[in-house]
Amino acid sequence: MKKTIILALFIFTLTGCGTKISTQQPQENSSQSSDEISQKEFIFKKNQDCLKYKDEIEAKLKSKDSPFGETSLEQIFYSPKANSCLYVEYSNLDESYNRRLFDIRDDGPSSHPLEACLLVKLAYDCDELDKKLEEYKSF
Repeated sequence: MKKTIILALFIFTLTGCGTKISTQQPQENSSQSSDEISQKEFIFKKNQDCLKYKDEIEAKLKSKDSPFGETSLEQIFYSPKANSCLYVEYSNLDESYNRRLFDIRDDGPSSHPLEACLLVKLAYDCDELDKKLEEYKSF
């Protein structure tokens, strides 16, 4: 009888430990998930803030005298890497297509793009720019 009670207590203790371990793991995962969610919410809010500049940038690009031809806004987004709003402009001239990445804090007439690519006669050379854009968009 004594052995049965000791065995029962031993099994009960092991079962209780196993339960505590298994409940601790999801809590750690849920805290990671909430961090990821808060980062996504932060970036979403910042992207919304960046959209406020869309009309201003489009107007600036429309009146821009560019050697690359008519220039338009392709996309605007918040970059955690640059901690700023960035945008991609694109332009067409004859058979060339040009994409350039700018920071809104430094996009005056004499500014240089952060990244750029050129498509000439269907020879696509913007894969590297697309990779760089993903780097600018991620934490």
